[in-house]
Amino acid sequence: MTRVEKNSTARFPELNELFTNALEYLDQNARWPELTETEPNGEGPCAIWQSISGQYDVASVAALMRLFGTLPSDPDELVESIYHPFAVTVIETGNAAWVAPTQEALNRGLLPAIRNQHKYLPKFQAVSPEARSPSKKRSAREDFAQDVIERLAKREPVIFVIDRMEAFPDVAKPSVSNWKSLASLTWPMIKKLHEILHGDQEVRGDVVGRPEPADSSHLSTLKPDGLALAARRPRFSDAVSTIKNATTQTSSKPRGNALKAVKGLGDSRLHLEQLSADMANWATGDLQWSEIPRGVLLYGPPGTGKTFTTSKLAEQTGFHFVATSYADWQKRGHLGDFIKAMAKSFEDARDNAPSLLFIDEIDSFGDRETASGDNAGYVRAAANALLEQLDGARTTQGVLVVGACNSFDKLDSALIRSGRFDLKIEMKLPDKAAFSEILKSLAGDAVSNEAIRQVSAHLVGYSGADAAAVVRQARSLSRRHNRGLTDQDILMTAKLFAPASSPDDLQRAAIHEAGHVIVGHALGRGVPVRAEITAQGGSVEFASKSHYPTAPELEAMISTALAGRVAESAFLNSVSSGAGGNETSDLARATLLAVQMETQFGFGAQRLLWRPIEIGELNSLLADPAVLKKVNIRLERAEQVAKVAILQRRQEVTAVAAALLEHRQLGLKELEAILAPAARRQGPESSSQTSPDRDMTPPLPDARAS
Repeated sequence: MTRVEKNSTARFPELNELFTNALEYLDQNARWPELTETEPNGEGPCAIWQSISGQYDVASVAALMRLFGTLPSDPDELVESIYHPFAVTVIETGNAAWVAPTQEALNRGLLPAIRNQHKYLPKFQAVSPEARSPSKKRSAREDFAQDVIERLAKREPVIFVIDRMEAFPDVAKPSVSNWKSLASLTWPMIKKLHEILHGDQEVRGDVVGRPEPADSSHLSTLKPDGLALAARRPRFSDAVSTIKNATTQTSSKPRGNALKAVKGLGDSRLHLEQLSADMANWATGDLQWSEIPRGVLLYGPPGTGKTFTTSKLAEQTGFHFVATSYADWQKRGHLGDFIKAMAKSFEDARDNAPSLLFIDEIDSFGDRETASGDNAGYVRAAANALLEQLDGARTTQGVLVVGACNSFDKLDSALIRSGRFDLKIEMKLPDKAAFSEILKSLAGDAVSNEAIRQVSAHLVGYSGADAAAVVRQARSLSRRHNRGLTDQDILMTAKLFAPASSPDDLQRAAIHEAGHVIVGHALGRGVPVRAEITAQGGSVEFASKSHYPTAPELEAMISTALAGRVAESAFLNSVSSGAGGNETSDLARATLLAVQMETQFGFGAQRLLWRPIEIGELNSLLADPAVLKKVNIRLERAEQVAKVAILQRRQEVTAVAAALLEHRQLGLKELEAILAPAARRQGPESSSQTSPDRDMTPPLPDARAS
């Protein structure tokens, strides 16, 4: 009984002796029953088996090659580095799928080969999280961490194999003497692997000496199972084709104009197009991954297209798209299952790199600083797990994380710091121009530009998703009448989807918002960026002029907040509840600012006293009669200033209100066209020239004219 003779040393003299010996140990023939040579070599059915040098696990041999590209090339230096007393070697594979093969290559190949040459060396095996025994009381991560600590307590060398740095316990990191990143696969490695597996048969039917491909960049996404499938192909050229297919299936072909399908992005488009260009330059090797922003955060109201935009970004770059959310992870079960599902999503993104991982509802994690009650522990554990995963993704080339949320102010401060989400993009509700763009792309040429304009004005205050719903319902209406889409269909559907306010309510809203515009402009806050009225109310947006407002600037902000109510009183001889309501209402913002001036910003009677004030604390603070009196004086004084400005510039209020009724939304340029000529006509005028008590009620704009 004799074994089939191995000849890998003779066949591959360029490989050093240590590699050859390690390869022999990986030969699975060593575990087979010994074979009887009853037939002469080259004779008998399927005589190829007589010339095969060995049986190997493809992934283990590939991992062995990668190890020899990672560790010192000199055998004595290699042994000295990993066997020195107390030596701690950590090998980071970069992909979880390569942990087990690397551990196998060490424990069944390299380490036995070293001890065969140096029998005095201690016997030990490489350890990884993959080999942990399931524990009912601890997670796999905790189990591995405990094993690491126990092994480091002994005086013997140890090797740990992990997929990424974050998998290794922080407390043990200072003890690491050799931290190695597993060498990347290359085509020369794969060609040598193919020669080892197929021996002389490799050249049959193939071109002898066929060179391997030059570009190895996409091999980083090749998993062991894909490599094993390719290695079965006897022709090296076929193996190359199989590998190329496997490494391109994880990402789609880049579509350089995919982001054009996203309408109404506004200024955000510039940031996303630049990010796309950077990712494309990285894919071609023209840019380092470290030069690309670390994560993107999209925030804004629901329906503004955060998910759709991210999917188009992935499509434009050709990156693999992994979409998930807080709810997707949470529905898996208890906290342990939640964190495991989270880790799986990040692992999928790493394994399919280059990839784009989209996490929706990221604000659901909450803020660890404000978490309280029975749920506080859950919030902290979940947020910590996310931060850990984000830090891991940050070190992985080709993985871009995009988070999305509705409430930016609810995010944990550690989550939004630079390094985790460098690029923060606000996804605003569409303006009229954006609505026109969205509606035109969805309805096509079947609907006239005039109908698009009317529907766009009608939908101000709604989302892009609402616009898409209107078009779908309009098409349904047209099918019901057995006709193509018409102006009538989309106009009728828009009115049913978003019922219009009564003419009286629209007129009041226009006067109210015009009051904000005029008083803010008169008191030096500039021309508003945008003013609009909707079926739900209205809003005016001023650009921030300073991060450190002075007392006069704060008082101007209070007067501006009260100006809508003042305008209603001046023009309609009555006020509505529109200035009050929730915590974001005009009265709430004015009251909060007045209280902050008294107790927080150093402008009160006790100018050096500071007290933290939030909107929810106003009720208890205003229970103090002294504070209440001072705040009320500030509010009444601010109201008087607003009243004077309204009466002095009544024509401008009327002009802005009329424009709002006609167009529903006014941008910076449209407001400038109204305010700039009026400001030149007004000139410097003392507020004492006009008595706020005088009856100067101006004519009203007609809401029915719109």
